[in-house]
Amino acid sequence: MPGATVEPDAETPTAGQRAQTDLALRAAGYGMVSWAVDGMDVFAVEDAARRAAEGVGAGSGPHFLEMRTYRFRAHSMYDSDRYRDKAEIERWKERDPVEGLVRRMQESKKLTEKARTAMADRLSAEIDSAAEHAPEEPVEYVPARWRRAGHDRDPNPYRPAGRFLRPEDDLSGSAVMRGASGSGAPISSQGSRGMRR
Repeated sequence: MPGATVEPDAETPTAGQRAQTDLALRAAGYGMVSWAVDGMDVFAVEDAARRAAEGVGAGSGPHFLEMRTYRFRAHSMYDSDRYRDKAEIERWKERDPVEGLVRRMQESKKLTEKARTAMADRLSAEIDSAAEHAPEEPVEYVPARWRRAGHDRDPNPYRPAGRFLRPEDDLSGSAVMRGASGSGAPISSQGSRGMRR
């Protein structure tokens, strides 16, 4: 449904946690270009992502896109999902973004059922192969991933250089931590800015 609006559900836990549930407005409060997007519409997401990339490329700073979607399944296998009406879930499944894209592509004669089946079979085989070989792959540390993503600094300014914080690390000594501003000034365990215990 192009142009459809997905409103934040007032019954979600977010409404019980924050006065402002519109994440795009919250991001704007931090000076970011931001807007909400119908995350159930593949074309709306593509358009918004393109506009944001162009804005960032033009030097207008970070952009925040709130992709408003609906979760079809429970949060985890331990979540009984009894707090949502099954009819509500089924109504939202009618707006499934993947199925919506397939439907639009088939209507415009850009995708045949035969091509869809072949693609699904190929992707299933690729996923099965990746799952089978994943345990054999070496564990990659996060900093290497960040470098590949184009970041030249550690995304976690509270981690001592060269390793990750572990639960058994002693954070009481000021030499372990850098200031929240990233200035490198040590902070103590009393009044640690930006730290949560």
